[in-house]
Amino acid sequence: MAQAPAPIEAIDRALRILEELGQAGSQGYFLADLAGRLDLNKSTVYRALNTLRQRNFVHQDAENGRYSLGPAAVNLGLAFFDVSNLPALLHPTLLQLSDSLNELVHLGVPFSAEVLYIDKVEPARAIQVRSRTGQTIPAASSAMGRALLAYRVSGPEQLSPYIAAQHARADVTGGPKVTPQRLWEAVSFAKSEGYASEIEENEAGVSCVGVPVLREGKAIAAISVTGLSEQMDAARIKEIRSEILRIVPAALPLGLTIPTP
Repeated sequence: MAQAPAPIEAIDRALRILEELGQAGSQGYFLADLAGRLDLNKSTVYRALNTLRQRNFVHQDAENGRYSLGPAAVNLGLAFFDVSNLPALLHPTLLQLSDSLNELVHLGVPFSAEVLYIDKVEPARAIQVRSRTGQTIPAASSAMGRALLAYRVSGPEQLSPYIAAQHARADVTGGPKVTPQRLWEAVSFAKSEGYASEIEENEAGVSCVGVPVLREGKAIAAISVTGLSEQMDAARIKEIRSEILRIVPAALPLGLTIPTP
């Protein structure tokens, strides 16, 4: 096996600086503190910082001289996890989950008070479910939506827009209209257990289990497993939850997680 080439010292040093500044957050570091943490000469670190600052990867506070991550560095992460990139990033995860469970798997993102499907993987067996990429479903009555809300709202008073959106949907052919108490109970359960579920609340005969996809503790997307209600008993939900925990965390791109017990 060919030996890997030695790292380029200047690039390696710049990456170490960015990693350290990333850990520091908005507070940043003074030059001397940063050099000390990296065990490097101050003049060496200064030259690297100056280059990174000129490219907007590092910001220096004009008043106190502290260094922190600049907009270019922050925008790299934002661009990588942008909604337009999520289907490509997470499609392999959806494939593994669908193949393991032989169920329909969706990927969705928050869209106002609803959830927007941005990807789906069909199982090998036929399943009659009304879903398509680009479709929206109410967050209040969907497993994905409740999983997202568990990590996006902090109290029942924030749920009114989601309840109103669900009540306004004439095409929801599942169960009864969501009530504030029932939705808050479902969201609280999702926050406590790390997953949400719904039984025939969006479409008759169809039920779902959903988990949020988190970045730095905030839900940016959700994955759901959809099956026929006649097969979605407590044992099946437990099996789906177990497979999600087995497959998804290891398959997600670095920087994304799901809640785990």
